[in-house]
Amino acid sequence: MRLNRYIVEAEDSQTVINETIALLRKDCGPFLKDLSKAERGKFVYRGIKRALKTGSDTLVEKFKPRKDRWPTDIPQEIHEYTNKELKAKFGWFPRTEGVFASSSFMVAANFGIPMLFFPIGKYKYVFSPNVGDFLGALEREGVIYHSGNKWTVDRSYDRETREDRIDDILDRYSNKFLWGGINSDAELIFNCKGYYLIDTSALKGGRFDFEEEIWK
Repeated sequence: MRLNRYIVEAEDSQTVINETIALLRKDCGPFLKDLSKAERGKFVYRGIKRALKTGSDTLVEKFKPRKDRWPTDIPQEIHEYTNKELKAKFGWFPRTEGVFASSSFMVAANFGIPMLFFPIGKYKYVFSPNVGDFLGALEREGVIYHSGNKWTVDRSYDRETREDRIDDILDRYSNKFLWGGINSDAELIFNCKGYYLIDTSALKGGRFDFEEEIWK
């Protein structure tokens, strides 16, 4: 009896994985095509503060992005300047409208529970292969510093100098060759109508088949 129950549970688990793969192939085709050009096994992750609302019959939860994102760490004036400059370069407001993700499991873990990320349908993106974490890049350029449990603008430089240093970072941002950003563990910012998240722990035992589906 115990062996029979194990076999049934294993079959049910594989069925859910197969249904998940079918859903992603149907709704996330453009992203799967881009992901397949990255190094094998380099998934994209997004960290969130809670567990997914899934059950025994699904691995997926669907999300709708916010278009009025407010910065939690970056000082407001830096956020506004960066957002304006990226809008001028790419035609949309990544810091406000974007969904943030990374191919680094550890970077995603800094923001919560790392989940596999799959944007739905057509999407836009920006990234810099040199920027794994924008806060860290700003700190290295001397634009901000951490004090009193928060990030503060470094006013030992005048505004023009700070903006020049931010521009040095933004000049390396691109909206082409997503797989390059995935391979370099860059901070990835997506503009999409919706996205799926999948709990990485739910794929134990079936992850190899999942990779086979993407990196054929």
